[in-house]
Amino acid sequence: MENIIGHEKEIAILDKMVTDNKIGHAYLFIGKDGIGKKIVAIEFAKKINNVDFLDESDFKIISPEKDLIKVEEIRNLISDIYIKPTYLKRKIFIIDDADKMNTNAQNALLKVLEEPPIYATIILIATNKEKIIKTIQSRVTEIKFNPLKDEEIEKIVGNNVNVKFARGSVGKAKELLENNYYDISKEIIELFDKKNYLDINKKIFENKDEIVEILEYIKLIYYSEINKNTSVKVKIITLIDETIKNLSRNANTDLALDKMIIQICKI
Repeated sequence: MENIIGHEKEIAILDKMVTDNKIGHAYLFIGKDGIGKKIVAIEFAKKINNVDFLDESDFKIISPEKDLIKVEEIRNLISDIYIKPTYLKRKIFIIDDADKMNTNAQNALLKVLEEPPIYATIILIATNKEKIIKTIQSRVTEIKFNPLKDEEIEKIVGNNVNVKFARGSVGKAKELLENNYYDISKEIIELFDKKNYLDINKKIFENKDEIVEILEYIKLIYYSEINKNTSVKVKIITLIDETIKNLSRNANTDLALDKMIIQICKI
């Protein structure tokens, strides 16, 4: 794990567990999205088994399908976990976005955690601990990951992006590199300043499919400039927050955005 950038404290804890031969049967890697938890989990699996390559017969990653991990996926894990490893010393199962397991899936996993096989380790990766049921939380070793430092992100993605808008997430930094959300956000902010309803409406609805991400970037830009026109920025940030919440609750997108634009133009 020596080649991983950042997370020195967390890696040191995991390294010591391997050195002391005190590998747990289950872990919860918790922290912000896009900060490298899965990379650490994979490298930890290699360290546990003292290998450079993880054979697929003894190593599995379970990920959400359509933003959900169903009970069938966990049942497949259960069928596999009680078969002894073929090539590795220890079987490793990584459940990525474990907070997207439905209730049935979590209850099925709980049965494994109550009677885990001695030769297997399950690593749950999540951003929202509150969505993991308490009985699972009580049966795992929690490792909390902090956001990366700006200089660490630059080492990973280079300096062609303003890393302060990544907010400690390599995933966000790569997103900034791969799309023009930042430029669009700056254009919308300029239109907010002019309070031209028609121009704002046109620009926002041109980018309706990615509007939540764009609104989040607008917030970040405002936060970075909060010392200028503070009261106006705070009011707009509040309206944006309210709009994002409404959209997450499946509110009508057109109505929610139109309401936000009208209110911003009145500030």
